[in-house]
Amino acid sequence: MYLAHITPALVARPSVPKASLGVLLLASLAIDVLSGVLGIFGVEYTGEVPFYPWSHGLLMAGVFTVVIIIIALIVSRDLRTSAVIGAVYFSHWILDFISHPMGFGTPMEPDLPLAFGNSTRIGLGLYNYVIPALVTEFGLFAFGIIYYLTRTRALDRTGKWAFWTVPALLVVGITPMAISSDLAFVSTLFGLLLLPLGIWIDRHRTHQIGQEVP
Repeated sequence: MYLAHITPALVARPSVPKASLGVLLLASLAIDVLSGVLGIFGVEYTGEVPFYPWSHGLLMAGVFTVVIIIIALIVSRDLRTSAVIGAVYFSHWILDFISHPMGFGTPMEPDLPLAFGNSTRIGLGLYNYVIPALVTEFGLFAFGIIYYLTRTRALDRTGKWAFWTVPALLVVGITPMAISSDLAFVSTLFGLLLLPLGIWIDRHRTHQIGQEVP
């Protein structure tokens, strides 16, 4: 799954005024960003037999979720905001569990490890099938966009189009991610770019109708 990973962030943003859209977007893709960073240093790798227990393993996804909630709580001093950020982070693993392995027409063996080493690998494998994969990916992606836009409003002219830079960036990013020999670097770069984009968008859209963004 790729585009649909940001849907939880878009759905969560209107309900948590203390959480930046940029933070939520980064949280929704943080597992892939972490995998990219670890891939750059050779700790993890993707391929026919991927090895990514630190980023995509269930055990560490749970551990990092708790760490993120604690950090968010220290910064925001708001339990609800912190819990939502943590939930958005963990939503990535849940969506991966549904979609992985991603054979797109070529059935593959489960690839999400429960822990480390030779631990059991799991995954429902929805994305082994092309049509279900496309319907799920673009359906969730469209739902997130519609939900966000119908529950926020632009504060100025920039706010009317600024949000569209996010889906545009993700759609444009599909091509280099598909053809690049350095997938780790590309996925990390595109994930990190969403942080400043989201912060910028927040300055031009209100996420509580009838109220100004602080």
